[in-house]
Amino acid sequence: MDADVYRSVRFSMTALTSALMLVFSSSQSLALQWPGLKQELERVQVGIESRLRYEWWRGLEPTEASEDTYDFYHIRVRPYLSYVGTQYSLFIQAQYASAFDLPENAVSGPGYVYYSLSAPHDHPDAIDLVDVYLRAKDFLVEGFGFTLGRQGIRDGEEVLYDDADFDWLKKNRLSQRLIGCWEWTNVARRYDALSISYQRPTICLNGFAAKVLSGGFEYDRAYDPLNDVDLFGATLTAKKGSLLGNSETRLFYIYYRDDRDISQEVTGGTLKLHNVGASLVGLYPAGDAGLLDVLVWATYQWGEYGIADQAAYAVIVEAGYQLKQLAVRPWLRLGCAHASGDARPESGVHKTFFNLTPTNHPYYGSMDTIALSNLINPYVQFLLKLSSRLELQIEGHVFGLHKDRDSWYSGSGPSSNKTFGYLGGYNVTSGEIRRLTHGHTLVGAELDLNLTYYATSGLSFAGTYARFFGAEGARAVYPARSNADWVFLQVTGRF
Repeated sequence: MDADVYRSVRFSMTALTSALMLVFSSSQSLALQWPGLKQELERVQVGIESRLRYEWWRGLEPTEASEDTYDFYHIRVRPYLSYVGTQYSLFIQAQYASAFDLPENAVSGPGYVYYSLSAPHDHPDAIDLVDVYLRAKDFLVEGFGFTLGRQGIRDGEEVLYDDADFDWLKKNRLSQRLIGCWEWTNVARRYDALSISYQRPTICLNGFAAKVLSGGFEYDRAYDPLNDVDLFGATLTAKKGSLLGNSETRLFYIYYRDDRDISQEVTGGTLKLHNVGASLVGLYPAGDAGLLDVLVWATYQWGEYGIADQAAYAVIVEAGYQLKQLAVRPWLRLGCAHASGDARPESGVHKTFFNLTPTNHPYYGSMDTIALSNLINPYVQFLLKLSSRLELQIEGHVFGLHKDRDSWYSGSGPSSNKTFGYLGGYNVTSGEIRRLTHGHTLVGAELDLNLTYYATSGLSFAGTYARFFGAEGARAVYPARSNADWVFLQVTGRF
């Protein structure tokens, strides 16, 4: 076994073993609490999650010599074992992930990113432990719980409710804006972490300390610790209805530290970024047949961006209306995402918002051409339930830059020690500003059509067609082809 992989697995197993020792050394033995072995064995579940995906990409090329059209395949299989007790739960999940026919000469699109981190192999694969954690509730005092080990962290999803529409807003429109699991990619992202939670009827207090692991597009060293990338955070949630009727409000703080060699090369030093912010999610009756939803999210960021001081911000506002009593339940939503840019990126104050380790795929166009940095992104969503098993989602985005002297950014945060995690911005070592649009603030627009069919409770089929319409900003970066098309077809099963 590779030494780094061994260390990664050993860290997770050590954390898990320590937690188990803590549980078994409690004042009252678990063996005395258990009513019988048969009852406990009934709490053990074994299953498997799998998906097969085909992707086709065309476009966004700087020269005619590059490979502008390609297709490839993914497979991901995750067997798991879980035990859910009255107070303690254990979850272990392995992962086999593989890609086939990755493009060797492309310069854009998801296939290019997978291959660039796997070259010279166009068929990378990996076997890893993706989740290994112990979870406790009502530990020592009522309402206090913890999760220890390798786990996913989804900021914004600290509290969920028995309300399908409200939870949809939290999972699909609020969650993972700054810290996410990046599940859309075939490898995904995880954290070696300790998460804690204190629940009361009206509030919830959450905190975490996490080591960011490699992953996302990275096959070769997936789930190795990025030893110099750390996250710490805390969230105070006023639960739905406790302060405002049918509304949830949150305050959050996140500290991000990145001292990798590649980060020092780009920024000239260590990233030490503080983020403080708030969010509001509301779902309100509107007339006899309608529901009005509102989402507001904002954060301010300060600290050290290498040799520069950081001073940046981001704001997201959304509103929607659905006719819930109609069989097709049409849901129209409008929104705008804005993240600050920097008119003087080479100065001593860095004003471009840094997106941390998010899951950007659901939010800024499914083609992932842009990140929440130097961005003005108005958008529209339309959701339609065509039948009890068939759902249609249509999205339209316009992408503009906040500052035309700053870059067009893309990326979803660090996935390995070889890559910074974002394309664009000022490189202190080279003095170069990458992905400049030469004074053009309009990058382009995107149209996404998504169709999902739920054949059974454990089997679904999904397909997406997306079109990127390049404007002057895109043509400045990709003069040979500034438009792009993307298709994916996917089968997902859980048994």
